Amino acid sequence: MENSNDDTRGEIIVRLDPLIQDIVIDFLQHRRENASAISDAIETSDFETVGDIGHDIEGTAGAFGFSEMGLIGRSLQQAAHESSLVDIRTLAEELTSYLDRLRIVYE
Repeated sequence: MENSNDDTRGEIIVRLDPLIQDIVIDFLQHRRENASAISDAIETSDFETVGDIGHDIEGTAGAFGFSEMGLIGRSLQQAAHESSLVDIRTLAEELTSYLDRLRIVYE
């Protein structure tokens, strides 16, 4: 697995083995659902949910070569621990932006 950023167009290009394509599609769908769940958790100041989501993202993203996403997950955990809604909002936006800019190349 190789991970590289293409800052020219803002794309994040990740090269993966085609054998894991179905798993990656499911994984990324779950991350989009996580971003939505974080937004819901912000509304109720549910820091436990945000921390759990951050932990899940940090623990799984690296296995697929999404190191930047893993860092976002770690930061979400920290922001939840500190009960920082401002940081959580920013990180939720970063996660959504990351997912929107992500382009997978299967080779």
